Amino acid sequence: MDTNRKRNYFVDFLAISFGVSAWAGITGTLLQMPQIVQTAPEGWNLPSYIVILTQSGNIASLVYIIYEKWSSVKFDDANLIYLTLGIGCLAAILMAFFYRTTINIGGEERSIPLLIFTGMFAIVGCVSSVLFMPFMGRFRGIYLVTYMFGQGLNGLLTSTLSLMQGVGMPVCVKNNITNETTVQYSEPLFEPKIYFLCIFALLVMSSLAFVLLNTMNTCNKEYASAVEKKDTHDSGTGNGQASGYQAISTSESTLSSSNFYYLMIVLGVISSLTNGILPGLQSYSCMPYGSSAYHLSTTFSSIANPLACLFSLYTSRPAVHRITVMFIITAIFSVYIVITAVESPTPPFHTLAIGSYLIIIVWTMFTALTSLIKLEVLQLFRRNGHNALKWAGAFIQFGSCIGAVFAFALVNKTNIFTAVKPCQSHDDNYDVIQLWIANTTAIP
Repeated sequence: MDTNRKRNYFVDFLAISFGVSAWAGITGTLLQMPQIVQTAPEGWNLPSYIVILTQSGNIASLVYIIYEKWSSVKFDDANLIYLTLGIGCLAAILMAFFYRTTINIGGEERSIPLLIFTGMFAIVGCVSSVLFMPFMGRFRGIYLVTYMFGQGLNGLLTSTLSLMQGVGMPVCVKNNITNETTVQYSEPLFEPKIYFLCIFALLVMSSLAFVLLNTMNTCNKEYASAVEKKDTHDSGTGNGQASGYQAISTSESTLSSSNFYYLMIVLGVISSLTNGILPGLQSYSCMPYGSSAYHLSTTFSSIANPLACLFSLYTSRPAVHRITVMFIITAIFSVYIVITAVESPTPPFHTLAIGSYLIIIVWTMFTALTSLIKLEVLQLFRRNGHNALKWAGAFIQFGSCIGAVFAFALVNKTNIFTAVKPCQSHDDNYDVIQLWIANTTAIP
């Protein structure tokens, strides 16, 4: 098993850097919305356009899958990845200088350049599932784990940069004369232009990492096929017929058909929850417990994703039964999240400290478990070869798209959910999280 072999930490670093590129553009754009909407003619309707554009990137994934299935002329995946990364870098540098530019259409100003560049970011993110992961499938399985760690690290890096910028938790200010509480946001340390230039630098770094992964002999020696050939040569047995695209040693067993389709459904459902349905409900689920609970849940979730990938390095081999157990626990967490969102603004325990702690724990554990499930399923699919990872990527995007559309319809076309604005919840006036921090750090 390749995890027993000495790993190349330089290849690990390149895989992590490459993984960061997948969703950095879209994540960064969403994090800049509080600033961008202040000058955009669409105002707070702009995020809804961003959601639709993000899912429209799946058209590129669909075209690629159909072409791969039916066309006799095949493209080298590496060249397509170069093109995809180039689109991301171009979008980031143009976004930095033209995100405020508007175009008059039908007598109304529209943020057309920003929407176009967001669409380019969406193409990179959506296509990454059917291009980047299969490419990493050429390598030993341990490097797929570090690639997924990099993909999870993307959210943490972009969020940290946003926090450094000063876009984050609102501050509740009480007017002692009128006895009214208002929301105030501090002035950002730097404008979105600088933020997108940082995203551009991040994407350039990821592109350089891919160039090295694809061309360096040191990296090519970490291909699963190269390792198998070496083992075959050293042992003097086997036929040595591994190819550069083979993702796994032929000595490892593949999934049965029933397990393959079962795990494909699990992957689609998990992607629908994590990338579509539940993110759209998070503000309804968390805000009744206070702004601190909301921001801590999002922050800890960003941390939980990459940490879960690191944790998987020290667990035993992926197994269908363990995935099933984690899937059941995840379903329980999902039900609780949906209940808190539906019951907003008075979800369970919303007036008690335990309610805030519980919602933070549930969101953090939900993110950690879904990250582990996704990673273990992908590791099992890797054993079925290059095409299995492509179809896995397609199901990830299909599930995400269905989930996002479903959440968008629920939130915008029904009256099921009631929003709680900052500084209007019970815990914003008596914030248990802030009191807990103050009590545990106070000097006796």
